[in-house]
Amino acid sequence: MRRSCLTNAVSGYNSCSFIAGAATDVGYEGLYQTNADIITPSEQKCFDIRGLPSSILGTYIIGGPAIFEYGGQAFTSVLDGFGKINRIEIRNGHACFATNMLQSSFWNSSIKAGHIAPGALFTETKPPRKCPFYNPACDMMAKSDNNWVNSVHLSGGGDKIILLSDTTTMIDYDISSMTVSGVHKFDDHMTKLFEVNALGSAHPHTDGHGGFIEFGVESGISDYVDIYTVDPSDPRARRLMARYSSKSSPYLHSFGVTANYAVIPHNINLEMAAMLESDGLLSKAMKGSFEGVNVVKLERAGASAPSDAITFHPNPFYHVHVVNSFENASGVVFDVSTYQDTPFSGPMTDIGAARTKSVRDAEKLRGVIKRYHFGLVGDQKGVATEEVLSLPGRTTDFPKINQNFAGKPYCIYYAVEWFHDDRTFGSMAVLKHNLCTGTRTYWFREDWYPSEAIFVPNGIGESEGVLLLVVLNGRMQTSHFVVADATDMHTLAEFQLPVRIPFTGHAEFFQGVFSSVRGVANTSDATIVI
Repeated sequence: MRRSCLTNAVSGYNSCSFIAGAATDVGYEGLYQTNADIITPSEQKCFDIRGLPSSILGTYIIGGPAIFEYGGQAFTSVLDGFGKINRIEIRNGHACFATNMLQSSFWNSSIKAGHIAPGALFTETKPPRKCPFYNPACDMMAKSDNNWVNSVHLSGGGDKIILLSDTTTMIDYDISSMTVSGVHKFDDHMTKLFEVNALGSAHPHTDGHGGFIEFGVESGISDYVDIYTVDPSDPRARRLMARYSSKSSPYLHSFGVTANYAVIPHNINLEMAAMLESDGLLSKAMKGSFEGVNVVKLERAGASAPSDAITFHPNPFYHVHVVNSFENASGVVFDVSTYQDTPFSGPMTDIGAARTKSVRDAEKLRGVIKRYHFGLVGDQKGVATEEVLSLPGRTTDFPKINQNFAGKPYCIYYAVEWFHDDRTFGSMAVLKHNLCTGTRTYWFREDWYPSEAIFVPNGIGESEGVLLLVVLNGRMQTSHFVVADATDMHTLAEFQLPVRIPFTGHAEFFQGVFSSVRGVANTSDATIVI
């Protein structure tokens, strides 16, 4: 299939028509096929990328599932695959790549057992695992630490980062050796008596002081939602910013934070009884139940009493990723990628569906970015309004912004778009959407499948910077590191990576953070576009 594009001079919308020919999304299945190749830090491969802005110096981290079968068993959800961490360090005109399996307890136990070990999964393996008769709850009791989803760095933490998922288990990780240091444990007493920490979020927010703001759920006699901060001066202590009681245990992959408020949609609950009955399967325990959106005041100095959450009731929606949140004169604005059903199924996560073109192209569920306004004062108090921001008929998700505008009024977000040709699930592009002008601009190559694009600033303007992304060339089954200009989306530099990278989670770029390992430049494999 051949693609032609026209730009509307008024709206700036890039209108692309796809002319019948060869089928699109060739090789899309490569995102869901095992690649266990590793390149240790001492073997890292380096490429010449001179020509990038000199301020782009640091370490890019992106993880994802890399092994989908082991010991005669196969995962059925991409979210369960054994994780691998990919590292690209940019400095001195070179980009150095290394990749290593995530040495989680789940991975190590599986290697020892010779098959997929006990642990909580989204869906059961084929053939299914079986707990021994003397330990029928083995999956529930196993450590959940396959944390390839996201990462965070505390200021002053050197080459140490924390790996995250949607559990309360955080993993300390050394980016120099690309090894797990252990579980990141807190020695505070934030959790209430007779309660246990049940859930967390894979998307903490920076606190503006080198730390991060995180969400958690306490379950026990009652359920509570906690918003807390972790300060780099005391990384083993959490400081409570808000706490309110909840009638259920909300599952929350991401949430919103402004200067003074947290925005918490309650749309998926984790039912512990169902999880026990299913022996640790999250797909059985996660129940879609829209209970509203809670807006709660944050106490930056620390909360000493229960907080009052204001509950809004817009039209029901489900979500995975938040774009941004900010305050205006009458309330809080909340931009989020929404779905009309729970989004943890279908060709985005189901491996069998993802590998079958007819099934994925028949997918009806779409991720649509919407803007909600939750009124807090005057005649708007208690009123929720909404408007559609992205193009209906396409799925727009994995949004990123210039983090200098996080929690503030902004214009531009970047996101991955599926159904880019309006009919093929695997037709993927990276979107730049300027909400203030209505302009949409794309990075697109037919049969290339991009990861989330992380924004790295290089100036004070909102789009002054670059986008870093990993892209699978479907026809060649090769992965490439691409640096794109965040202003007009043209490619600044790219090089082919020495291994194919399957499906990926979330990327982070840690400015000024470097490993202690150096590599030897190999410029022959680099393609530089200036």
